[in-house]
Amino acid sequence: MNENNCQQSAEKILKAYLHHMGEMPWGHELTALRLKCALYNKDFENTRLMSHCEFLEQFNAARYADFNQDVDSQIAKRAINSAKKVFNFSAQKMGFGDYIKDNFVL
Repeated sequence: MNENNCQQSAEKILKAYLHHMGEMPWGHELTALRLKCALYNKDFENTRLMSHCEFLEQFNAARYADFNQDVDSQIAKRAINSAKKVFNFSAQKMGFGDYIKDNFVL
């Protein structure tokens, strides 16, 4: 799993929440998606969630072929942790509880 996968998993769960609310979301920017989610639930304004989304946002460019960034294992672990936090937060708001456990093996 690379960091782009972490960004994309956060993107997909935010889009899933919006779809759950009847939206047909578009775009890849986590901040914009999170703010749109906050229109339905003010909990999405949470500063910790915002921090995780902002951290993952830097990996959005990795979907393009000319992107080249070396990432060490600490940043990769942080990206995975941030993706889990965004995923679990959003899943809880849809009534799924903690979907990804801390002992989840990749």
